Amino acid sequence: MLNVKATTKKKEGKLVAIASTETEDRSGEVVKMGGWELDNFKANPVLQFAHRYDTPPIGIAKNIRVEDGKLVFEPMFHEITEAAREIKKMFEADPPIMRAWSVGFIPKDYDPKNDRVITKQELLEISAVPVPANAEALTLQKGISDDKKKEVCKWVDGHIQCSIKEKGAIPYSVHGDGTKAPEDDDWNAGEEVKKATGDGDKLKKMHAWVDSEAEGFDEDERKWYKLPHHRGSGSQAVVWKGVAAAMGALLGARGGVDLPSKDRKGVYDHLKKHYKQFDKDAPEFKQYTCNELNNMIDKGIIMIEEEKFDESEMFIDLKPYENEHSCRLQSPDKYKKFARKNCYAKSDGKCIDFIFGIKEDGKSEVQSMRYNKDEWTEAEAKKHCDKHGGTFEAAKKEKRWIRKERWNKSLSKAFDFDKVDDNPSSFEYKLYIDFLECKIKDIFINSFTIPSPLLGSYLSSFKEITKEFSLLDTRNFLWDGRESPPIYEVIKLNSKKSDDFLIKGVNFYELKDKDISLAVKYEPTFFGLEVSIITTNKHREWNKELLEKAHNWVKENNYLKGEKFALNGEFLPKTDVKWDDVILKEEIKNPIKFAVKGLTEQRDKMKSRGIMFIGKPGNGKTYAGKAIMDNTDSTFIWVSSNDFKKLNTVEALGLAFKLARDLAPSVLFIEDIDSWLRDYTVDLLKTELDGIRENKGMVTILTSNFPEKMPDALIDRPGRFHDILEFENPNKDDRKEMIKKWAGEMNEEEMKDIIKETEGFSGAYLRELVDFAKMIAEDEGIEMSEAMRKSLEKIKKQRELIDSLKKEEIEEKIKSLQEEMAEFKEGRVLSKKNRELVKNIMSLTKQLASALQTLLDAGSTRDDLIDDASKDTASGGEGKPKSKVAEVAQAITKDEKMAVRALQKTSGEISQILNKIKKNRKWTKKT
Repeated sequence: MLNVKATTKKKEGKLVAIASTETEDRSGEVVKMGGWELDNFKANPVLQFAHRYDTPPIGIAKNIRVEDGKLVFEPMFHEITEAAREIKKMFEADPPIMRAWSVGFIPKDYDPKNDRVITKQELLEISAVPVPANAEALTLQKGISDDKKKEVCKWVDGHIQCSIKEKGAIPYSVHGDGTKAPEDDDWNAGEEVKKATGDGDKLKKMHAWVDSEAEGFDEDERKWYKLPHHRGSGSQAVVWKGVAAAMGALLGARGGVDLPSKDRKGVYDHLKKHYKQFDKDAPEFKQYTCNELNNMIDKGIIMIEEEKFDESEMFIDLKPYENEHSCRLQSPDKYKKFARKNCYAKSDGKCIDFIFGIKEDGKSEVQSMRYNKDEWTEAEAKKHCDKHGGTFEAAKKEKRWIRKERWNKSLSKAFDFDKVDDNPSSFEYKLYIDFLECKIKDIFINSFTIPSPLLGSYLSSFKEITKEFSLLDTRNFLWDGRESPPIYEVIKLNSKKSDDFLIKGVNFYELKDKDISLAVKYEPTFFGLEVSIITTNKHREWNKELLEKAHNWVKENNYLKGEKFALNGEFLPKTDVKWDDVILKEEIKNPIKFAVKGLTEQRDKMKSRGIMFIGKPGNGKTYAGKAIMDNTDSTFIWVSSNDFKKLNTVEALGLAFKLARDLAPSVLFIEDIDSWLRDYTVDLLKTELDGIRENKGMVTILTSNFPEKMPDALIDRPGRFHDILEFENPNKDDRKEMIKKWAGEMNEEEMKDIIKETEGFSGAYLRELVDFAKMIAEDEGIEMSEAMRKSLEKIKKQRELIDSLKKEEIEEKIKSLQEEMAEFKEGRVLSKKNRELVKNIMSLTKQLASALQTLLDAGSTRDDLIDDASKDTASGGEGKPKSKVAEVAQAITKDEKMAVRALQKTSGEISQILNKIKKNRKWTKKT
């Protein structure tokens, strides 16, 4: 049961709250104050917010009691949760934003005459609420001391981890103008701090700075505080020598004190007021050199605590070490002995070791500072030393001896060396020599670039092989020593599986049983990932065996087996193209299906086949490739010109054939070879297709839009291509089948018209025709036949525009050639190189004329044959057998096709030579 009858008010500077009174609340109930059972609550005096029992408490109720007919308590908030901090601020605001409280209790007895009066009840909790049911339930006080906060934390520690967070300069007002010790009193900071140990208030009062979150504060509260200057016991009088020593440390004496920059001025103002207590002028708040600080020490403006050393801590020889930089503040000649204090001071959290010079009278002073080179860079150490006016000396570097005299005696003596630094050329190499504990020359780096499609398989192999190694660390350093987080990425293993891997960074491993340390570095490249295995030369063979294990694992477990993917590593989605969807002549479709069937049945035992798809764009070469991909369970690798953007052509083709061999049975589909075919790639293709390495279980398919440009050296060899299939523009029967399949049944007359007007259309144009017609039919709500007519008009206009552009391009080339010939006539001559090219054109022109004559003769013969057959039929003669006429006509048609192809090829070669002439043209004047 809840009863909201409480408010909070100010009383003697404290927060005192009324939890409940006997006033009738807004629900018409009265709770008798004499009936409260508080024992169980006092064992767990939680303060909640709005009776939410599923959230942590916001504090505790201290000193709860019934007083003057009211249930009264002292609320104490903790500062652990955001909710508790916000609610506390609202209660302590001026004026308060929240003041009300509510009690949660169990009614145990009622007034027998009035069941609205509760006479006995057990208190469960008290909650802060925005609106009380009892207007008298308010807070009566404001302000909680640190002691009270600690009481809250002490109780809450059993339920929630709690601490009073303090960090920064301790206000002078904490101890104010308190007792002063005599000015000549001695000061021993360590002894005074010991006296206050265990009493947080005393520790706070005697220091000038606090950090309650300092490292190790859980074990020793003394680590919270810095710069003591008060006594640790009694009245805690301020001590002048303590104040002067604290000011000296703040300004940099003996290495200074490691404080945040933002807190230094607050600490200085604190100590400056103590200077005023002793009627002394505080030094200016600024940066001082070592000599300036020594001058102030001599004048008594600031002080330093005298360090005491046992004889066992002293040494005579003073020398720099290879692992540390040095900052000399005083000449070592002044001192009889020396002593060292490691990590005597810190700067930006990094340790500074102090060397103290001990004079003949036993007094000591700082002679030099040392910086460990593993923690301090040379530049950082020098900057710190310069700041303190010292003389800097970098850590000595290890030397290695090499041949003194030059090897090549013909060179000058400038090539002679006595010794050179064994200094790593990069931070990365320094990291390796430190980890492997060897010299640069003893490091062995074994690198391998994983191509993009094999990333998943190879990274899995390294994960599997190294899982038995002890992983010591994973880091990602930049070349200059800066560090970034290691980069991990989810990599697709195949079309169904993925895994996450380190792709940028270094794994450091250890094999204790073999006493081998190694690092494996992963670095992304333009077309994959470079993996480097780094060991010492001593373990060179083991290193190479490790990489060989990775290769063997991939051969046995390659995730790409049976997958469909592009050469860049992207997996290709299934397109569901069936053979029935591919409308081609049977003499084209059957050889393709035969090759796929052989691969399916014989797998990697099948003798490899080469197939060439040729023909104008848009007639089904790519579509046939998709049908092959969707109708084979073999590996399918699709290579296009996009794959040559990040790898050069030779590397890309070499990778494609290697993958096809390793993943057999496989289909290697290489699209549009015209775009990248060059002399050197022709040689590579010949080598791969001729089978120096036997390519069993492979079907290699090349497609070309311009077969006339294909060199004879590639295609004119038996056995290289088992089938050369020409994808021509569809004939009228094919066009009819395509339109029926894509557009549905149409009126026979309309179908005839469309088939007639689409003569010369490619399959792609026909598909566009139908797709556009469907859009028109849907948008305008008209019949498909009418939509086809409108679509046809649009396609025809588009083709006319393209044809006109091509005509302009041809005319421009002719004009350019005419201009060049005009220059020739004006008295200029071609260079020797271009004269050879012109001779080639003349030779090709003769071939062109011969091909034209063949074409004319074939056409004339066919026409005569048809005329003769017609005459014989008209005169009643039997004429030639119809089958024989067809046979001769077919042979002539074949001759025509050959002549046309020769024309196309010759024309293409002439065009290429003219481009070379234009590019390499160099005219010289007649002499």
